[in-house]
Parts: sequence; structure tokens; C-alpha cells
Amino acid sequence: MRPGITKKLMPKIDRPLRPEAEFLWAWYLDLSASRQMGGMGFPQPLGFAEIWAWCQLHGIALKSWQLRTLRLLDMHQMKAMMAKDAPTKEELVDG
Repeated sequence: MRPGITKKLMPKIDRPLRPEAEFLWAWYLDLSASRQMGGMGFPQPLGFAEIWAWCQLHGIALKSWQLRTLRLLDMHQMKAMMAKDAPTKEELVDG
């Protein structure tokens, strides 16, 4: 696990994914694992530049709905991380 990332910060799913959505979830997890860290070690939202670079590295041409879905997943993850139960600085994994 990367420094500054705890299991609390990784996205969770409550129910099985539909088979046609599994690839998108795998893409999101891969993107999320390489996100930039901001002040005090808190993860930053995925930016268009990061998503574009990831696509270039993997030879993927995202469709607009796929990009919107990745951004929505990230928005919900960031909202969850900002919630009351987000980890404290002490809970973050040191490198």
C-alpha cells in the first residue's frame, strides 16, 4: 500500500458489480492507486491530466460516458474521505 493511504481511503463496494462494469471499476482502482497527495498527506481528486496520462500509458481511448463515470466515482470517494469518519493524520500509513 502506498504511503499515506489507509484501507479507509480505498473505495469499497457493498454489492457485486455487474460484469459489464468490472473493467471500469478496475480502471478506477488503478487510477486511484496513483493519485497525488496534497497537504498533510490527504489524497487529491483525480484531474483530467492524470486521467489522460493514464489513458496514454495504457493505450485506452475513453468514451465520454466512461470519463464521466470515473469522475463520478472519484467525486464520491473524495466526498466519503472528507466525511466525519475520514482517517486522522495518526491513522495514515507512513512510508
